[in-house]
Amino acid sequence: MINLIDRAIEQFLRERVPLPEASIGLAFDAPDSAWGAALNRPTVNVFLWEICRAGAGVASTGLPERRVANGQTERRPASPVIDFHYLITGWASEMRDEHQLLGLVLRAVLTHPKLPDGYLPDGVASGACTLALAGADEPIRGDFWSALGGKLKPALKLRLSVPLAVFCWQAAGEP
Repeated sequence: MINLIDRAIEQFLRERVPLPEASIGLAFDAPDSAWGAALNRPTVNVFLWEICRAGAGVASTGLPERRVANGQTERRPASPVIDFHYLITGWASEMRDEHQLLGLVLRAVLTHPKLPDGYLPDGVASGACTLALAGADEPIRGDFWSALGGKLKPALKLRLSVPLAVFCWQAAGEP
């Protein structure tokens, strides 16, 4: 399932920024200095650094219902909303180019508060998937940067909130 989320982020960035595959790389690897030294073209790194349940204000509750073709009612528990936190960095030979890449990604995220329909395959999400920059109250710990070689880089903290369709529909009895 996480690979489908990554693919959706990649497709979104390639199409909406845009990041042409022929000239700009896009990677999901840990962005350490050894990885950066091996690059031979400008690259946007989208590193998934945390997965957690969304805050209480975002969580869904209740038992959603639907009617199926034979007129029967089906129910399932509400889908849990999961936050996928990505650290997005730009990598190029010049800092100016890195900033330009980050600026283009920033614009795409700010102009799309929801992941547009069609990026995730059917059955993965059970509602709108929101895109946002993580706030200052969601810091990246210093030991995170030291684990990546200690070199600080400008970065965007992207939060994708996905109501995951993990529960199956079950036939409900008549009232």
